[in-house]
Amino acid sequence: MEQIEKYFSYIGLVCIIIFFVIFVTKYVRYWQQLKKAYLQLGMNWPFPTALELNQEMHKDVISAYRKMFKMVIDGWRITLFMRSDNPTIQKPLRGIRRVWLAFIIFPIVLGFVMIIVALVLSGA
Repeated sequence: MEQIEKYFSYIGLVCIIIFFVIFVTKYVRYWQQLKKAYLQLGMNWPFPTALELNQEMHKDVISAYRKMFKMVIDGWRITLFMRSDNPTIQKPLRGIRRVWLAFIIFPIVLGFVMIIVALVLSGA
């Protein structure tokens, strides 16, 4: 019985890793699509490049950290509060929101499934 429980814990771990890899790649792809849509529409992309951040780190660490925190806040602001009728912007925004929702829901569902499987296997 313990052997079966070990297998189920390993299966759960593998599911989480596969889920993480798939959805992180989707998440990155949606951000790339959003950046491309911003640039096609002539809008300003609010995030500095990695090269700019690296140069800022060499000059002034505090201001570089400020830029990084501002990037996080701008990312939340774009994904949560931005509304657009343009489908080139709407599609990646919806995708980013769905990936966030999946990151919240999937571990909870997997946890419940693992608990139910453990209860069934233990004979309770």
